[in-house]
Amino acid sequence: MEVAFGGEVAGAEAANLEPGNATSTPQPKAGLARPRKLTFFDRFAGFITRWSWPSFIVSAVVLVLACVPLGDLHLRNSLLNLLPLQSQQRILMEDLNQQVPRAGMTPIQIVAPGVSPEELDEWTARHVAGVEGVSQVFAASSLRSDGATAKVRLEGQDFGSRQAEDVVRQIRAASHDFELYVTGQAANQLDFVGSLEQGLPWVLGVLVMMTFVLLFLMTGSVMIPLQALVINTLSLVATLGISTLVFVDGWGLDC
Repeated sequence: MEVAFGGEVAGAEAANLEPGNATSTPQPKAGLARPRKLTFFDRFAGFITRWSWPSFIVSAVVLVLACVPLGDLHLRNSLLNLLPLQSQQRILMEDLNQQVPRAGMTPIQIVAPGVSPEELDEWTARHVAGVEGVSQVFAASSLRSDGATAKVRLEGQDFGSRQAEDVVRQIRAASHDFELYVTGQAANQLDFVGSLEQGLPWVLGVLVMMTFVLLFLMTGSVMIPLQALVINTLSLVATLGISTLVFVDGWGLDC
């Protein structure tokens, strides 16, 4: 029986080997095995993946170059209501507009509480009239409350220029033994930028910390949050730099 069984098995194998009875494993269709044609974006993504660090460095360099125009940006602000409510500049101008009707946003206005107009005229003649960029210092007038105010005319017509801001800085830095305030568009701009410089580091610090912690919890990596912070920061600053180049410096107007 063992021989007969083996013969049957051998006969079956021989039958399977005959050309008419041959069997084979099913093969996939030719259309399914055809590889997908790579597009430009596929090749580009593969290149970035293979050369990740060089690509990161090149991108960072391009973004840094785009940030360069932002270094010459001159922040301007002529609206008093953009200042914080507790700003001394805003409080003073609102009080001054009530005491001197239609005072508005003058080029430069000096306010000295507790000082007579004669004393203020003497002080401005010594410390303000000779400042570069000052065209004329008007005679001081009395306030409804105790104090005096004097207006200063600038040489140019741009009351918010860098020269006007330099004049404000020199007037504020001049020696005086009484309470002194300097208002106007240029002074308003300086106070506005000063308020931004005080609060901006805290805001940026909170944003950076929150972004880093969230990305670290999601990915478990330290490098990924750092790369994301660097690229996102450079992208934002580069956008502002290109906007400055186009809208402030006028690049591309002749095109």
